[in-house]
Amino acid sequence: MSPATRVDLSHVDLSGLDLEQVVLEGASLFGVDLSGANLSGAILNEASLVNSTFQNAKLNDAKLIGAFLNDVDFTKASMRSASLNQAVAPSAIFDEADLREASFEAANLTNANFVGAKLLDASLEVATLEGAFFIKADLTNASFKKSKINGTDFERSYVFESTYEMNLRLNKDKASSKLIFKLQPETEAPRLLTMNDLSEATFEEATPPKNVKNSPSL
Repeated sequence: MSPATRVDLSHVDLSGLDLEQVVLEGASLFGVDLSGANLSGAILNEASLVNSTFQNAKLNDAKLIGAFLNDVDFTKASMRSASLNQAVAPSAIFDEADLREASFEAANLTNANFVGAKLLDASLEVATLEGAFFIKADLTNASFKKSKINGTDFERSYVFESTYEMNLRLNKDKASSKLIFKLQPETEAPRLLTMNDLSEATFEEATPPKNVKNSPSL
């Protein structure tokens, strides 16, 4: 285990610093201010970043695999191609963040906020997204396969030139049904997607949950 895994920088002001490709794997960074910092290519795997702020920070190609990101603020951060696989990030804030080609596979994003975020080509497969907000987010070509999205809000999210596939788990009981559908948006301009309106959805091999009503193929 490298010395970096034992670093404790909790509650330190690191805002605006150039920390490109820094290695802080497993470090303790509770309540750290990294606003405007450059952490492109940084390795923060399994680091504890609870209650820290990364507003307007650069985390392009950064690795935060298995990191603890409870209540972390990534508002307007640039996180293109960042890896947050298996991250624990309940109530994290990604509002207006650039998350193009980012990966959140198997991450816990319960009650996280992605309002206005750019998630083009992002992967959120097998992620827990219950209670998360994707209002006005750009989800073009994003993948949510096998994700848990009970209570997730996708109102007015954008999908563009893509086939949108999800495995939805809408029941809270242990034997919840899977509802699989595809949305094929218009190809000439973005279409506002309201999850309460499934009139354009097509269901494939679906066993609809009991709490879904007025759906087209039921």
